[in-house]
Order: sequence, then structure tokens, then C-alpha cells
Amino acid sequence: RQVCREMGVPCVSADTLFSSLSPNRIPGNNLFWEHLHPKVRGYYEIAEMFFRESLRRGLLPNAAPPAILPFNTDSLAICWLDQAFGDLSIRALTSRWPFENLNVQPAVFASSPEKLKEIASQVYSNQLRWTLGCLGSAEEFHRVGMYRAAATTYQAMIDESYESYYTRYLCGTVLKDSGDILGAMSQYAASIRLNPQFPYSRLDMGMMEIGRGNFGAGERHLKTALDLSRQEDSPEMLQANAYYGLAVIAANKGDYATAMADLDKSLQLAPSNGPAQALKEALQRRR
Repeated sequence: RQVCREMGVPCVSADTLFSSLSPNRIPGNNLFWEHLHPKVRGYYEIAEMFFRESLRRGLLPNAAPPAILPFNTDSLAICWLDQAFGDLSIRALTSRWPFENLNVQPAVFASSPEKLKEIASQVYSNQLRWTLGCLGSAEEFHRVGMYRAAATTYQAMIDESYESYYTRYLCGTVLKDSGDILGAMSQYAASIRLNPQFPYSRLDMGMMEIGRGNFGAGERHLKTALDLSRQEDSPEMLQANAYYGLAVIAANKGDYATAMADLDKSLQLAPSNGPAQALKEALQRRR
């Protein structure tokens, strides 16, 4: 308060806020780790307080203010690694003087699989860069079908690096696998906008357009993906999948000769491509 008076700036204090949110108006471990550091919920309440005060003082643009997001780690893009890093930090802090017998309950670290614990520990000890730790944890969540946790991690990375076309592609893939088609297409579209030369976003966007019956848009994306894959010497499976998608479009249009030709190209590149094999057998039975 003294500094604010000396500097002539508003003082917005969290004292009253934290008291109002605490049992018997006495701040404790519902908002704090120990006597000083707020938990993630405490930081959320501080952020909301500053936002509302900025609105009240007319410090934000005149446009209608956005709705305040409720406290939810997923919608706020507070990823698992953020919380695990906090757990490790507070454990290290409270395990030495002046703390004695302070039992701090971690938010996520203790209940997490060993693979994730290893990633968080490596990031905390500076053996692994933060970005790589996020990627590793997101991949692990995706692998075990924890799509929401994976998407939250990618969204946290996007918030820090808005122009990352690759992170948006990865986020789109997770959303696609979770069944969030519109969310996935939004991320793929952003990835394509940020890097039109990246063929994988084109491929997945093309396949999703096919699934929605938008054959023209799907065909454009798949042909572009093919062209890009040839220029960059991409894996044969990428081209095989693009030819398979084009075969699906041709088959839906009744152009079975073109569909068979594209399927042959797909299977020549990837003989074990199951969807292409199944479609070829189905078209052969129609003859």
C-alpha cells in the first residue's frame, strides 16, 4: 500500500478477497500451499479480481468484455505438467528449514503414472526442456486415451506459442481421435494457415472433409498433400493415405475405374493399408 501511495497507482489487494473465500474468513490450505504461495485456485481468484477491477476502472478497451471462464484447469489450459511442476516445487520448498512436519498434499504428481512422473522430474531438474516435457506428457496422455489431458497440454503450448503450426496439428489429431470433429478441423485449418507447406494437416483435413460429405474440399486438400509429399520426399504412408482418400471420393461419385486406380497406387505404396484393401474388395464385389 505504501509503494502504491508513493507511485500514485491504484492498490488492488487480495487480502479481503482471500478472506471472503476462506472458512471463518481465515485463509488456509484451501487457497495456499503453506503461508505464502497460493495454489492454482488462488492464482485464478487473483486473476479474476484484477480483471474485474480493470473493467471497473475502465482500463480495458470499450468493446464488450469476454465472459470470465470458470475455474477449470482444462478450459483454462492449465496442463498437467504445470501442476506437477508446482507439486515438485512446493515439495522441495517445504522439505527444508524453516518447515518442520508440514504435510503438503500434491495436486497431481503423486497419483500420476510413473512415465509422467519421470517426465515432470526431468523438467524440474532441467534435464528436459519445458516444451519437450509438454510434448512427452501430451503424447503419453494421447497414447492411453486421456484425450482431454492431451488437448489441454497442447492448448497450453499454443497459448505460449500461438504461431506453432505443428502444435496445432497435434492438437487437431487429439481432438479428432476424441470425436471433436469441429475442434479438430479448426486446429487443422490454423495449422494450414500458419504453414501451407505442411502436408499432414492437409491430409487429415481432407479426410475429415470427406467424412462430412464435402468431396470438393476434401479432394483439394488431398491433392495438395500429395504434391507437397512428393516435393519433400515424405513417407510413403502419407501418399498411400492420400490416394486412399481420393479413391473414397471417386467411389462416392460412382467413378469406380478412378477409384480402383487410386487404390492400386495406395496399395503399391503400402500393401498392408487395411482401409484401402477393404475398399478395393468392396468395389470388386460390385462388379
